Amino acid sequence: MPTKMEFVNLAHIQVVESAANTLTFKKLETGISIVEKVAWLIHRISYYLTTVNATLFNGTGDSISVGLGSSNSITNVEDMSNPAILDLLTLIRQDLGAAASGVFQVLPWQHDFAELPGGGILIPPNPLYAFIQGGGLTAAMTARLRLWYTPVELKVDEYWQLVEMYRVISS
Repeated sequence: MPTKMEFVNLAHIQVVESAANTLTFKKLETGISIVEKVAWLIHRISYYLTTVNATLFNGTGDSISVGLGSSNSITNVEDMSNPAILDLLTLIRQDLGAAASGVFQVLPWQHDFAELPGGGILIPPNPLYAFIQGGGLTAAMTARLRLWYTPVELKVDEYWQLVEMYRVISS
């Protein structure tokens, strides 16, 4: 594996559902051309969700799924066999006890990949999409993702192997 830089970089992307419960994508403009043969080693993704409350999630089973993908043609964000889904966070309301009960919400939700072999998830950074989809929600949701990554230069054959790994062929 190529050596990585000493310091991590930060990327931020915000995705807003186009309407409640509608799968919506937002492309992260990385400024990296496919001819550059640069990958990103993602060490951590921090998820921030807005308006997570009882009026938006108004019944048990209401949910929100937000994640990171290498394609904007994903149709089922829960299909973890799809290699285009790089990471996924799903929250589901489950009612317990009295209606007036509640808990504190701690943000962000962290997905930490630093302990994986190589120190993270190696991905091609172009294209890269954040996605969001509610289920049973009363209004559209917004999510913000912060990606902590290190750029890694690859040889041409290594880069194309990486691209093929996340490529989805469909008709």
